[in-house]
Amino acid sequence: ADIYYDLFIALLKLVKEAAKTIWQPLSPELRHEVRNIEEYIAERRFIADYGLLSEAAVGDFIVQTKNKISELESRRYEVDKRIRRAKTPEDREQLKTQRREISAQIKPLRLKLKEAERIAEHIPKIKDLLEKERQREHETYTKPKQKDKERYLY
Repeated sequence: ADIYYDLFIALLKLVKEAAKTIWQPLSPELRHEVRNIEEYIAERRFIADYGLLSEAAVGDFIVQTKNKISELESRRYEVDKRIRRAKTPEDREQLKTQRREISAQIKPLRLKLKEAERIAEHIPKIKDLLEKERQREHETYTKPKQKDKERYLY
């Protein structure tokens, strides 16, 4: 995942520079992805921050984050049940504060989960685009030029 993002971002930066000139050697799909370069850079930072160097690491991160969220949600549910049974208003307020603290812990985890899931969706797409571009480049540089074909006909 780490290398794919590095390569993909470098390629998108080249496409962005190439778009300023007449020469456009890359596929339309890749030129289209230039619009999302900031999103890919943010995803690359996320990968670096959490050390997600492979697809398996991203999957493990997603599973661990989901487990943390479900654990916190079950704790919050227990607090909710205690709120309903609270005898005094002071106890109720204390429990509501505790519930808010748990919810505050859940929110950033959900944001991380959403980002990791988006990365997991993008990795196959990035692989596919890089492979298509490699094939396109290979075809471009290996086929004989038109003038060379004409020479062989005569």
